[in-house]
Amino acid sequence: MWKDWGQTASRSRRRLSHLTVMVALAGCLIAATIDSPARAARRPSPLVEGSTLTPQAGQAPQPATSNYPIVGGAGTPSGKGYWAVASDGGVFSFGDAAFHGSTGNLRLNRPIVGMAAPPAGDGYWLVASDGGIFAFGGARFYGSTGNIVLNKPIVGMSPTPSGHGYWLVATDGGVFAFGDAGFYGSTGAIVLNQPILAMASTPTARGYWLAASDGGLFSFGDAVFRGSAANNTAGHPIAGMAAYSSGHGYWLATNDGTIYSFGDAPNVGTAAGVTSAPVVGAAPLPSSRGLRLFSSDGSSVSLSSSGAVATSAGLAPAGASTAYTYLATNPDGSPARFDPCTPLHYVTNLAEAPQGADTLVAGALGQVSAATGITFTNDGPTTEVPGAQRDAYQPARYGQRWAPLLLLWAKPSQTAILPGGQVLGEGGATWAQGPDGRKVFVTGLVAVDANNSLPPPSLTELLLHELGHVMGLGHVSDPTQIMFPTLLPAVTPAYGSGDRAGLAQLGRQSGCLTTPAP
Repeated sequence: MWKDWGQTASRSRRRLSHLTVMVALAGCLIAATIDSPARAARRPSPLVEGSTLTPQAGQAPQPATSNYPIVGGAGTPSGKGYWAVASDGGVFSFGDAAFHGSTGNLRLNRPIVGMAAPPAGDGYWLVASDGGIFAFGGARFYGSTGNIVLNKPIVGMSPTPSGHGYWLVATDGGVFAFGDAGFYGSTGAIVLNQPILAMASTPTARGYWLAASDGGLFSFGDAVFRGSAANNTAGHPIAGMAAYSSGHGYWLATNDGTIYSFGDAPNVGTAAGVTSAPVVGAAPLPSSRGLRLFSSDGSSVSLSSSGAVATSAGLAPAGASTAYTYLATNPDGSPARFDPCTPLHYVTNLAEAPQGADTLVAGALGQVSAATGITFTNDGPTTEVPGAQRDAYQPARYGQRWAPLLLLWAKPSQTAILPGGQVLGEGGATWAQGPDGRKVFVTGLVAVDANNSLPPPSLTELLLHELGHVMGLGHVSDPTQIMFPTLLPAVTPAYGSGDRAGLAQLGRQSGCLTTPAP
């Protein structure tokens, strides 16, 4: 079942990987192959994943776990506890933080990207990337942008000191005020060097600061500019911001735990080397003591004039897998990936697809979005059917931009990408070199052989596996994961904990990237 494309790879620096899928159909076991092509902008990229395959008959499907990456947090009024929220809306309580509910069992339109708590600490809000708000406990609902078409996705929120309102901020710096929160300006009409990733309000609720991923700082209302870390973060993006209680200073935190103090915010040292996972958010501690950082594994570090103290260990559900690999890496070992701070546009060609394929596609993309924090934007249907290779730049069809991610069903007679026979589908991504020399994915492709008659659960497994390759994941040896080379029947296909851990590293928690122009 394995073809070695080594000769082709030596000439074009491309290799295709083949993997066996076992699908139960009417009591029969059918072996098939899925391809994972590796393509690059202007010249092929060396994605080199593959393995020798041995079908494993009779293995039972493994139950899915539900530990999605932590994307934000909020502290309690006492400073002795906190909440952490995952991208699926699951909420975890630590210390004296009480659990008031979650969206972990709901099907969300977009992933959760942050949370905030009212000053009383008797509840919390969760915010999704479309601006949808979910209120729990004593936190009241004051409005949302869930029904508004946003220019850019929401990345965070900040409550008013009264607890009777909140602001939402998008990556373009657009600000949306609800309840008793006032609007004092935004960067929505400004072309930013880097996207906005955090915000904080003044104690008077009459102003706020916005922080960009490169450390740039924008102040509005009575929020006074006290300095920034623009172009001074050593390549680590800003992951959180906290205002000092006086209103005359603030801290910026990068994803490695480095802290920058401005104005009268005291120097609290650094959490670099103390955090157990990338930082995803920050919040002030009470009584002007300092700030708390939240990491993607659910752990927390408190910083004050006494130094950094890890206040809890990360979430580690029993039996959770950490198995994941990357298809392409940079010289420093970091993976090639899409810019997670920019919506990933996609188109579909479902002319040859079975009924209900659009629902399967949406569900699979929803799982990818929840695991990465990346927002997917549906640009609608297309008639595109690639030839032997797909052009990453098609201005006549898609305009002056990189071609969107393409998901299509086609017959082998329609495209050379699908060879037919035992090859059920292909999936991969195209990378171009970013301004810093790193590989940045710019588009991708998932192609499914329309001649197959797989049941919906198996088609979902196929889509999840190939989308994993599109995002940059390789194969693993753990049979409980979607990226295992042999896909086993599952009643409810879902990414395993290892898959999600790998996807999280390919997503928002690793910071923004600059996508090169076509």
